[in-house]
Amino acid sequence: MRTEIALFSGENEITGGGYARQAAYLAPENGRMVNQEQLTFGPATVDWGTVTHVRLISASVDVVSPINTARTIDRGEYLVFIPRTLDLVA
Repeated sequence: MRTEIALFSGENEITGGGYARQAAYLAPENGRMVNQEQLTFGPATVDWGTVTHVRLISASVDVVSPINTARTIDRGEYLVFIPRTLDLVA
């Protein structure tokens, strides 16, 4: 499923320098949706704060899901999900 991935800190989408939603291909595996390619957000040109959730947005899905380990993204850093590490219920 081709989808768009957005990052959230609590209930708010990340905003600020260097942030952009990413297009992604997710495939079903054991009742979950798993990324099939690397997703790279950043580099942050300002502090983004702590990323706690991701949002999947497509023509048929719009769901917010927590990530396993929240991560604080500071200026100059990236947030990378290598293939098969973003594992979500959709």
